[in-house]
Amino acid sequence: STCSVYGSQGGILNENSSTDPMSVYASTKLEAEKILSEKDSIIFRLGTLFGVSDSFSRIRMDLVVNTLTARAFNEKKLTVYGGNQYRPLLHVKDAAEAILLALESEKRGIFDLHLENFKILDLAKKVENFFPDIKLEIVDTKFQDTRNYRVEGSRIRKILGFKPKYSIDYGIKEL
Repeated sequence: STCSVYGSQGGILNENSSTDPMSVYASTKLEAEKILSEKDSIIFRLGTLFGVSDSFSRIRMDLVVNTLTARAFNEKKLTVYGGNQYRPLLHVKDAAEAILLALESEKRGIFDLHLENFKILDLAKKVENFFPDIKLEIVDTKFQDTRNYRVEGSRIRKILGFKPKYSIDYGIKEL
């Protein structure tokens, strides 16, 4: 599933928080959760992924860390619209590790899966640290994507013992 099922909410959310999907993508993920919740299943609400998964697959360029890094490298500038919206971020390799951990476990349920919550503007500034010659432009208008959510993520750490290993800095350097 996806943390996008939370939509735009304040505060720190967890697996018991209300959901408010703002897209067909998030709505269909929530519907799938409902179907699977009555089965012998484990459901991960993935944070926004980043990084390189392997040397064979294409790199997803629609993910915020990947997009900002590529634009900084290729265009030498970043434009951030608003930037105060949060995303829970997670390296794709950590997502794969969590899935392997779940396959070896008898535990079931819904788990938020992320490394840390980051404001888009703070993320752009982090990318800027790797590309000090870029131009960072902050536009004070709202971007079309108004999702804004932070997740707590302690349930998976307690129940499955999952600890993310790959930092945002690692992902930026990798890209």
